[in-house]
Amino acid sequence: MRPFALKDVALGDGLFAGKRRLMLDYCRGYDVVFGGTSSGVANPVKPDGTTLLDEIWAAAPFATKAGLVRQVAATVDTWVTAGLLGRAEGQAVVRTAREASYTP
Repeated sequence: MRPFALKDVALGDGLFAGKRRLMLDYCRGYDVVFGGTSSGVANPVKPDGTTLLDEIWAAAPFATKAGLVRQVAATVDTWVTAGLLGRAEGQAVVRTAREASYTP
């Protein structure tokens, strides 16, 4: 038995229909990406394996872009306070969320 890979999953139909772009944006280059726009900041990981994007997307779905930006800002603030993300990096992540395209 071998672990499955992204290439083994049909992203065009079924369960993942309509999620392909979101999934690829989330994974692309391991940077924090919103609406196809990279923040240039690597997606940080806690010792337990949870990433910044994991915590942000755990609150999804977001009815509005403002709701997404609020969640991003709150999560980034928590990570910066905990020393898991630098202040300048956090500002770049929030700025990217604010400037990115968003379609609920």
